[in-house]
Amino acid sequence: MTDILDLPGWTPTATRTEGDEYVIEAEYTVPPTACQKCGVIGNLYKHGPKPVYIRDSPIRGRPVRILANAKRYKCRECGGTFIQPLGGIQEGMRMTARCVEYIEEQCLRDTFVRIAEHVGCDDKTVRNVAGNYIDKLNAAYQPYLRHTPTDTYCDWFPRRFSEKLKAPEAKS
Repeated sequence: MTDILDLPGWTPTATRTEGDEYVIEAEYTVPPTACQKCGVIGNLYKHGPKPVYIRDSPIRGRPVRILANAKRYKCRECGGTFIQPLGGIQEGMRMTARCVEYIEEQCLRDTFVRIAEHVGCDDKTVRNVAGNYIDKLNAAYQPYLRHTPTDTYCDWFPRRFSEKLKAPEAKS
């Protein structure tokens, strides 16, 4: 089977279509080295699988869900159980990092509802991802104003925060 996922550490086991979506069954083959609860290294054993659905970016114009057969582990030291950490997945979301990047690229070009249809998720999810991306862009934006007759940089809006102002770097 060809690697339709193209995610490092993931091995696809089956693909099928459900309605208008691709469902790719896959396993993450990189085992954890330490307990996620107490941090003890190498004192783990498998504690059964747990199926987890993860949203991925569209393939061939269709939404994609990954059915990850995530392994559960139990620590012999603390007795804690945890699900195997999955690589390539956005932290705090059941979505791949490349799906988040896809939404970020598209959110400035298309409507949130239409992006949600392409990805196969709720439009509120797209709004949240787009809002975080726009906040990141706004934090990186540093406007400057130049007063041409005196060749100085100034702020024409006195109530603006001065840390947002930045003079351009001098050309050498």
